[in-house]
Amino acid sequence: MVARARKKRPPHWEHTAKLSELDVAYEWGRLPSELGFCPPGDDLPLMLAYLETKSSIAYVENYLVEEEHRQKEKKAGKGK
Repeated sequence: MVARARKKRPPHWEHTAKLSELDVAYEWGRLPSELGFCPPGDDLPLMLAYLETKSSIAYVENYLVEEEHRQKEKKAGKGK
């Protein structure tokens, strides 16, 4: 993901129905199985995958913003 960010190609995040369901469960503080989104045995692996995915997305998006700021500062420094 970071390699794509370094090439200045914005990532394409596909927000699936499953990600939406897990987002609701997380925000409501409920297990996905309590909301009928999965069998009870799948709660832990799904929520771990959800948290890892959300963390990775935030990391790459923050990286892209910081890189854009660095480029603007670099250009502003050359213009003096």
